[in-house]
Amino acid sequence: MAGIRQERLAALLQKEIGSLLQQESSLRFGGHFITVTTVRLTPDLSLARVYLSFMPIASVGKPEEGLALVQAEGFFIRKKLAGKVGKHLRKMPELRFFLDDSLDHYEEIDGLLKGELNRSRHTGQTEGPNNKMKSVIGRRAKRHCRNKPAV
Repeated sequence: MAGIRQERLAALLQKEIGSLLQQESSLRFGGHFITVTTVRLTPDLSLARVYLSFMPIASVGKPEEGLALVQAEGFFIRKKLAGKVGKHLRKMPELRFFLDDSLDHYEEIDGLLKGELNRSRHTGQTEGPNNKMKSVIGRRAKRHCRNKPAV
């Protein structure tokens, strides 16, 4: 579990890296539209894992190419950040950049859920924990009413 200081510094780094990438995008990163989705710091604040999301633009190229450009400019980014957030840190953490695939994962899960929903609409039955729970509660209620004498 991350500490409060860790979370605050991660939010600060996310904000500053995002603004830096936006300002330097056309010059250093080939015009990629880059979003910093998450920054995770190690407990000793020596390493920051920066997760980036790239907006798909046909004229710019693939996200992997943009990530390679960002990784190549890692020293420049770290140096610029040290000037902005240096008063909050004793030592600027090492930056490692990763592609954020959470949106792809979300779309995959969403598609699977929509497929399950469509399948359940065609069969007329919905399967899931709520319906199973309703049937269990219904059976218990019937059993409970059976055991009580009629008044």
